[in-house]
Amino acid sequence: MVGLIFFSMFSYLIMKEFKGNSLKWAMEIGFVCLVLLIGVSRIAMKVHVPTWQVLH
Repeated sequence: MVGLIFFSMFSYLIMKEFKGNSLKWAMEIGFVCLVLLIGVSRIAMKVHVPTWQVLH
């Protein structure tokens, strides 16, 4: 959750400064991928358990 909030806020602040539209999209996609990779790494390191494993 902290990573999501941090990178979202960081992304917002950077997006306000860039003028080029394509660069904004590239940065935004990069930050979304980074947040998703953080989430997947937490599951891979077995710090968190996916919901479907808990239900079965």
